[in-house]
Amino acid sequence: MNLSLKEELVYAVISCNSDENGESHISRKEISNITGIKKHDTITNHTNKLVEEGLITKTYKHVGGKKLVTYKLLSSKKDFM
Repeated sequence: MNLSLKEELVYAVISCNSDENGESHISRKEISNITGIKKHDTITNHTNKLVEEGLITKTYKHVGGKKLVTYKLLSSKKDFM
């Protein structure tokens, strides 16, 4: 697994904002505020990499004209951090 430091940071933020079921409803804006990563597209790229690496899943739901994302942490057999 080859993650950048910022990808690891995004994973850590999602992880720290997850409930007991490993689900997080944190927004890209909140991730941006915590990490200092300003571009929301960059955050999307990082979370897509986490999906590719099998660390999280993303599901989408439209509510009131907004697209909400739920992140789900997956068990990893590799120590990447």
